[in-house]
Amino acid sequence: MRKLRLFIFPFLLSIFFFYGCKKNIVEEQYTPIVDPVIPDFTTQINATVHGFITDENGEAAAGASITAGAITVTTDEFGYFKISNTSFAKSAGFIQVRQAGYFTGYRTFLPVAGKETFIRMQLIPKTTTGTIESIAGGTVTLGSGATVMLPADAVVVASNNNPYSGLVNIAAHWYDPSVMETTSLTMPGDLTGVDSAGHLNVLQTFGMLAVELTGSSGEALQIATGKKAALHFPLPSSVQSIAPSTIPLWYFDEGKGVWKQEGHAIKNGNSYDGEVSHFSYWNCDTGLPLVNFTAQLVDTALNPLVNVPVTISANNIPNLTRTAFTDVNGIVTGLIPANNSLKMDIIFPCDQSINAKTITTTNQPVDLGTVVVDLEQYDVVVRGTVINCSGNPVTNGYVLIIGLGNSAVININNGVFSAAGIICPGTNTNAIAFDRETAQQTSIIPVSISQGINELGELEVCTASVTETISISSIAGTSLYTLPQYLFGGNFYFLNDSTSINAIDLLNSNLQVFQLSFNGPAVTGQHALANNRLVTIGSSIWRFDIGTTVNISSYGLIGQFITGTLNGNATMIAQPITRTYNIEFSIKRDQ
Repeated sequence: MRKLRLFIFPFLLSIFFFYGCKKNIVEEQYTPIVDPVIPDFTTQINATVHGFITDENGEAAAGASITAGAITVTTDEFGYFKISNTSFAKSAGFIQVRQAGYFTGYRTFLPVAGKETFIRMQLIPKTTTGTIESIAGGTVTLGSGATVMLPADAVVVASNNNPYSGLVNIAAHWYDPSVMETTSLTMPGDLTGVDSAGHLNVLQTFGMLAVELTGSSGEALQIATGKKAALHFPLPSSVQSIAPSTIPLWYFDEGKGVWKQEGHAIKNGNSYDGEVSHFSYWNCDTGLPLVNFTAQLVDTALNPLVNVPVTISANNIPNLTRTAFTDVNGIVTGLIPANNSLKMDIIFPCDQSINAKTITTTNQPVDLGTVVVDLEQYDVVVRGTVINCSGNPVTNGYVLIIGLGNSAVININNGVFSAAGIICPGTNTNAIAFDRETAQQTSIIPVSISQGINELGELEVCTASVTETISISSIAGTSLYTLPQYLFGGNFYFLNDSTSINAIDLLNSNLQVFQLSFNGPAVTGQHALANNRLVTIGSSIWRFDIGTTVNISSYGLIGQFITGTLNGNATMIAQPITRTYNIEFSIKRDQ
């Protein structure tokens, strides 16, 4: 795995404390919002999202399952993923990231119709912090000083709401509000939330907790109806003086990708204490009004700055910082605080920054147009051409630069790629070009990047040929289905969490000559046969034995390959014939 060193913040984070506000605890609303924004989760925006996922050490999280809307893909060996042309809610597009051994991650962004959003995020290991007896209840304390307290007889099985008796394993993680460089990479969402009045806010976090309960058999547990757990949030010294005496609690809505206000916490010395009725992610935040923001960033030669982190912070007000990334055209979009004096900075991966613009917001959207940024000696342009095995320009692909601004993705347009970015002194990178249409790539190409224009020349995307095939062997012989006679399909279906592999004989009345389905997410490993274990082979339908599984060795992004085997005994449905089949397939994924 290649180490993808990440330091940057996710999209739009951390809001400042609003001085002089007072509240009635019952109202759970600090300051009335003038011209409030009502979130729109109904209108759908068709857009694309892509980016990099890493583990806690900054290593590429290969094989992580990424879901957006009805589409699920997996990250490649570099931790990169792309989900194209899917529907997102207008006010909050988001992805869900699942990886064994880690808390489920979420990253939220503001989708733009027909455009690509670039993101980065880091996963948090899910380890058991402590164990208590459900009958007696008890408290688990994290190394940070955060605590989770369950009362007696307060736990049920999440799937059926039946009372649970036995050991309760508590996995918890505290997100430190004073170390936003790390917290912003790992926390769910983008710190936008819907308050108790139904208004969309930008949020300032004073600390959050992720908590999951599991039983002795690994079953998911929850808090029983009518019971509440107590959470203790420590306050770092850097935020103690600005922390209000009472603060709203917010939980992360995993169905909408935003935080929802529910209850409150009380400041007790140098900490917050609150009670919650269910477990998810919980957050202590103040909320502020917001406006839409957009700008296009280019260098002095008018090259778009690609995948560059842009921060917007308040002048003379601490802890008001929100960060997003530019897209392939150098455009950055998002939500920023209304009615403020702000500044926009370009953040470098080598602990440098350049002030790009001063912004004054009202309650109206902000569009800065094109902003020219002088990156000085850190400015770099990478460009070249890409051809396929036939010598023709690649028209649907991308170039991955590992190390340019902590990894960047440059789209290929009619065989040509070019992008401007940020380079730190002494940087050596690697380049890999990909052709989505053929699922081929170049080898990893070491590149020494320096200030100015870097010509990578002509890259040939022509690895060992990978074609779509299905091979079926039994006592009756071996059948090999290949192009161009056969049309293949490889589809993941989000609604029932299953995959279908099929082949149609184009020379013989478009007959379906192979079809199998298996259950589970779009990841490698063993999968149970779906469709009552029925598999179409040739002109017959066969039922495989109970317990027969499909072994998936690779599960690529859309346009890449699903590769696997099915080995086992099967009985023909129409006749009492039993055979042992050895089936191998390598099929390009269509959805």
